[in-house]
Amino acid sequence: MGMTETYDLAKLAGSFTPTNVKVAIVSQPKFKVSIEFYEQIANLRGFQIKAFFDKDSAISWLNSN
Repeated sequence: MGMTETYDLAKLAGSFTPTNVKVAIVSQPKFKVSIEFYEQIANLRGFQIKAFFDKDSAISWLNSN
């Protein structure tokens, strides 16, 4: 995805993701730039979304307070 599509996807998250829910995204490293941009835009919109490149780190973050 390009930056415009990634930005639009982050806007779309607001229509179905409550701000009190943590969302972990596990991605392949080749998508690092796009997924981190998505994470930044979503966080600026008040969502608890974090990008990871391995499942164990994502689960650990989801289980943290």
